[in-house]
Formats: sequence, structure tokens, C-alpha cells
Amino acid sequence: MYSRKEKRGDFIDRLKELNDARGKVGHENNILTEEMVMAQGIGFFIAGFETSSNTMSTLSYNLAMNPDVQEKIYEEIVSVAEANDGVIDHETIGQMVYLEAAVDENLRLCPPVTRYLLNESFIFL
Repeated sequence: MYSRKEKRGDFIDRLKELNDARGKVGHENNILTEEMVMAQGIGFFIAGFETSSNTMSTLSYNLAMNPDVQEKIYEEIVSVAEANDGVIDHETIGQMVYLEAAVDENLRLCPPVTRYLLNESFIFL
């Protein structure tokens, strides 16, 4: 199985810990195989890609339909970047309050995963 030296505390590390714990307890036939880890990783990647691409697509559309909001977000990004010597990272994105509000509103209007109830007709929640 693939091994890396440094621990990142991510999903792969958790699977390795689970695998090591099961091997020590004597669950030889419950050890995770490389194929099982690969399948889980692919599932997570595809699920994450679909929701992220859906969110980015609907956000782009909504911003195109609302150029005033797009301009405010642009101004906020420029102002935060200038205040942080052009650095845009996790911390500086956290300072972009209007951008976060726009993303939250987009997720409210266009959730990437839509649930529905089957009654007499489909009702989208």
C-alpha cells in the first residue's frame, strides 16, 4: 500500500490508523485492501468535484445576472488583497465578508444536492 512519511491528519491517515488497529486486534480478514482505499478515495473525489463544480457554475451565473453584486465582490477582493500585500490565502478569504455572503446566498438558492419529497408531485426543498 502507498506510504508517506509525514502525517497530515487527513482521510488517508485515518484509513491507515483504522487498518493498523484492526491488524493488531486480530481482524486479519477485516484489513483494508489497497482497492478498498482507492474506491473510497475515488468516491470522495467525485462527490466533492460534483458539488464544487455545481456551486461554482451557479455562482458564476448568479454573479453574471447581478453585475452590481459582482462589482462589490471584485472591490472587496481587491481591497483585501491590497491590505495583505497581494496575498490571498485561507486567512484573507476569511476577511471577505461580502463574498462569503454571496456564496452562502447562492448555496441557499441553488443547493448542490437537492432533496425532494414524493407526494402528489415533486416538491424541491
